[in-house]
Amino acid sequence: MVPDEREGIELLAMADHVVTDYSAIAFEATLLDIPLYFWAFDLDDYSAKRGFAMNFVDEAPGPIVSDAVQVVNALTAEDDYSAKYVAFRDRYIETRDFDNSERIVRAIVEGSDANDR
Repeated sequence: MVPDEREGIELLAMADHVVTDYSAIAFEATLLDIPLYFWAFDLDDYSAKRGFAMNFVDEAPGPIVSDAVQVVNALTAEDDYSAKYVAFRDRYIETRDFDNSERIVRAIVEGSDANDR
C-alpha cells in the first residue's frame, strides 16, 4: 500500500520494480522503464464484474501473478518481457516526453493544434 504522505508517482522515482493490480501506474512505470508485475489474485472476478478496456492477459507488459510465492518467483526470474513491454508502451502511450503541458499551453495561447508541434 502506498503511504498517504506520498503519491504513487513520487514512489516510482525510487522503485526498481512495480507490483500493481490493474492500476494506471503501469503506464507511468513503462515511461520510466521500470519492470512491472501484476498482482491479479482476483482476475476472473474483476474481469467479470468490471472488465478491461484491453485484453489484459495478452497485453500485460509483465507477469501476471496471483499469490505471494508467484510474486517472489517472478521478481527473481530471468524471464524477458521486453517485447510485451515495448508493444504495450507503443500501443498505449502516444507521447513519451515531458513536453505535454507546453504543447497544451501553446495550443490554448496560439490556437493551434497541440499535435502540430
